[in-house]
Amino acid sequence: MDTDSSSAEDGNVSHSNPKLDPESHPVTQPAEDSVIPSPTDTQVAFQNMDTDSSSAEDGNVSHSSPKFKKQMLGYDSEDSLSSMEITEDEYVPGSDCESDTSSEGGSILKKNSATMASPAVKNETRKTYKGHRNRNSKSDTSGESSITSLTVMHSQKTDDGSRRYTKKHYCLFCEKPQSKIARHLELVHGDQSEVAKAISSPKNSKERKLQLTILRKQGDRAHNVDVIRKGKGVIVPCKQTSSPNVNPNKFLHCANCQGLFKKRFLWKHMKRCPLRGVLPKPGRTRAQSICAFAQPVQEGVSKGLWKLLSDMKQGEVVDVIKSDHCILKYGEQKYNLMGHRRSDHELIRQKMRELGRLVLKGRQVSPLKSLEEYIDPANFQHTVNAVKAVTGFQCETNKIAVPTLANKLGQSLMKVADIVSCDARISGDTTKVQKAEDFKHIYQTRWREMISCHAHNTLEEKRYNAPLILPFADDVKKLHIYLKEKQQEYYSTLFNAPNTKTWAKLAKVTLAQMIIFNRKRQGEACLMPVQSFESRDKSTLNSDIADSLSEVEQALCKYFSRVEIRGKRGRKIAVLLAPEMIKSMELLVKTREVCGVPKENIYMFAIPGCETSFRGSDCLRCFAMECGAKCPKALSSTKLRKHISTMSRVLNMNDTEMDQLADFLGHDIRIHRKYYRLPEGTLQLAKITKVLMAMEQGRLNEFRGKGLDQISINPTECVEPGPGIESETELSDHSHDVTSSETAGTSGVNSSRPVNTNEGSPERTREVMKVTSVPRKRKWSEVEIAAVEETMMKFIHSGVTPGKVDCVACITAAPKALGERDWQAVKYYIKNRITAYERKTSKK
Repeated sequence: MDTDSSSAEDGNVSHSNPKLDPESHPVTQPAEDSVIPSPTDTQVAFQNMDTDSSSAEDGNVSHSSPKFKKQMLGYDSEDSLSSMEITEDEYVPGSDCESDTSSEGGSILKKNSATMASPAVKNETRKTYKGHRNRNSKSDTSGESSITSLTVMHSQKTDDGSRRYTKKHYCLFCEKPQSKIARHLELVHGDQSEVAKAISSPKNSKERKLQLTILRKQGDRAHNVDVIRKGKGVIVPCKQTSSPNVNPNKFLHCANCQGLFKKRFLWKHMKRCPLRGVLPKPGRTRAQSICAFAQPVQEGVSKGLWKLLSDMKQGEVVDVIKSDHCILKYGEQKYNLMGHRRSDHELIRQKMRELGRLVLKGRQVSPLKSLEEYIDPANFQHTVNAVKAVTGFQCETNKIAVPTLANKLGQSLMKVADIVSCDARISGDTTKVQKAEDFKHIYQTRWREMISCHAHNTLEEKRYNAPLILPFADDVKKLHIYLKEKQQEYYSTLFNAPNTKTWAKLAKVTLAQMIIFNRKRQGEACLMPVQSFESRDKSTLNSDIADSLSEVEQALCKYFSRVEIRGKRGRKIAVLLAPEMIKSMELLVKTREVCGVPKENIYMFAIPGCETSFRGSDCLRCFAMECGAKCPKALSSTKLRKHISTMSRVLNMNDTEMDQLADFLGHDIRIHRKYYRLPEGTLQLAKITKVLMAMEQGRLNEFRGKGLDQISINPTECVEPGPGIESETELSDHSHDVTSSETAGTSGVNSSRPVNTNEGSPERTREVMKVTSVPRKRKWSEVEIAAVEETMMKFIHSGVTPGKVDCVACITAAPKALGERDWQAVKYYIKNRITAYERKTSKK
């Protein structure tokens, strides 16, 4: 049971007052990581502080007000402190020392007055304490060796079981242990500015007790920093424990008052800390993360990476990461590459946690203790065993429970080997360089047979029988109508009465609408910056380009707007926005500050009060459940992208049109065959929007067999709720190359299960015959060939496949010879001639 013998002014009530030597305490073997105390400049960890507007009518500030506390403690005028009293957990009022010093009140007050008025008052903290603050960036990170002789001060009892008051606190200025720390500060260090502020307040006042408590904790912290740096001695917690064998790694300094508390109960202290800010019920992880960031930054670690590590869930894995210099260097390298993008911070944390889990598991199954030992060629088999253990390798079946983790660990180990090799070359350690190079050679030779092949085989086997479940057109239609209704409701509410809750709802709805309409990856859409939206192209359509478009396509260019954002692998991708989306996004931008979105948050769909954005997958999942869809799980961004890629086969799109659609979706198919007749932005506005709107409205069946130029759709047309449309199976009956796996996910509107392929069913037999039927081919006659060669020979020699206009012109030039041929037949005849000509040329 934790006990606290400290007093607010005297720190302790000692009866026997023995000398407490840190070296005399028993030494235990704690865990590998030590707790590095927090620096003194982190007393205000929370941004919002309690304020007190009460004051006297004459303008003077009351001594009991928080404003007086902050002025007395030397804080800025913008900051304030809570008016909560110090609880019994912080001090034990009423000691013998206090009564002794009270009898000398007159002389002490005179002395204090003289001290305050004298110009000899010191304005700086003692140099030793400043040295501790300056050494924050040079803390020892050697892991086990840094705390091999550390112990935690614990309570003691007499022979009869009563409490022995032996606790001592260390002076901030002279570093000596004192049983009566308040009396010591007043009598010995009264010329210090901090002490002068404290003793200028009346005896037993809250302000006096608060200031002396802070000085006591700062002195203990300075002592703890020095002890941990040396790796030997006794650390002083705010609450002593009854057990002598307490792990020092279980303690953490408060980011506000700098007191040392158990991690397990740190969140309780943060709720009542005298220097706390206004934050409703911080959880354990949040409190530990705030205090972890306040710890001194280790040598070789940037402040940005340290902040990133502090945001992680504190535990054994994080302790391993902070104590292993190889993992920190690996994280520093990743942070230098991707740290400027906040969206990649989670990836950096994930990579470091993977290595931390590997080291933690390796300590259980192998003699390896640090990541650098994994790079030693002599320990290669131990490295393999540790990877197998952490990834769940099964010796009987040669399968891996988490195959992707095995591949990631292999790649990370190679990068760590490169880091070790580079550092060794810089320091001139040829032995370590040779070890790193030997490890990379062994890795390239043996890693595949031991780890990689099993991981890839496991992944492939999982994909063998995985069904392809695609969303139903009726479900997409329901979701579209539901989002439109919610968008209108939230927009009206936010416009009339801006508030944080409505702002967040409208942001989620708009994000979901944008993902569904554009069929974009949710991770790309949710990270749209505000700057990209505000800098979108608002210029009118070029007149020369407009002449080459149809009236419908010209209307679409005026109706939609186009925004460019960063996509996968840094590619530029386009997002098309309807007027309803633009209207909502403009209101979101206008009311950001009013609704509590920080200025530091650069994202369009930001989370109020945070620096991150909403996740598109979470928004889609929530709305899919609420809209009443028959298969909500199929309404994800990935499945919606597969849906449009698969169902686009029912359209008679040529290769150029398919390439345009694939490029808009961000797919990497046939990139070398890109061919643009118009600028990229105009193509996407004029043509791709037709397919997107048809998919959104569930009207794709109306345009069966048509190309993009033949589709006519009104952008202002409203979609009304109605009965379900035809199933995708009916559409797929007219396609000649639909596979059974694709048909399984779109067999009907009323079921998301694969189709029962019963060969005995007559309807199924007729369906298969209809799908697999091939049109009869007719040989080209000499007259037809001559007619084609007369006008199309230039395409054959140039190797360019003609378009529809050229093919129609060819048929018009020879109507008698080519009257029974359509333009597609002419096109593919020319294409076959080009292929044959190229093959013949290559042989020569």
